Amino acid sequence: MIAIFFVAEKALDAQSSISGTYRSYFGEKLELRSDSTFSYSRSHDLASQWATGIWHEENGFIELKVVPIFDTIRISGSQTNSIKDSLVMSDNQQSSLISLEDHTASLLTSRHQTLEINFSNLFTKGDRLFHVKKNGHLSRKRVRRFLSRKRPSYFFRVKD
Repeated sequence: MIAIFFVAEKALDAQSSISGTYRSYFGEKLELRSDSTFSYSRSHDLASQWATGIWHEENGFIELKVVPIFDTIRISGSQTNSIKDSLVMSDNQQSSLISLEDHTASLLTSRHQTLEINFSNLFTKGDRLFHVKKNGHLSRKRVRRFLSRKRPSYFFRVKD
């Protein structure tokens, strides 16, 4: 019984030591919360994306799984006296009941929820999170985006 408690406590310690806010040199922010949830955002000029989900760490490898947030649009049919509900991607991190007009207006904004992030596996090394490529190797290359100089592609921890 004591051994099980010790293993569970060590797993929680690993999660909490990795928890924190990380940024990249390309306008990305990743917040790993101690409750195993995360939020991700990416901004560039006038456009931005965000995602939320859950994360799991094992032996330094972090796996991220995006969990979408949906809003419900309720449409009333005045002629048939019926009500129809439809799910749409939320434009914020709070699931709610919205009108068709609210949904249409949200489509005009430049901030959108995404189901796909450029990475789903990371490896923690010190205060950095490296992307894990499909072949299992760490991505250590420097990347040039737009007119900027080459920068590392990892996330680095920022002070909370």
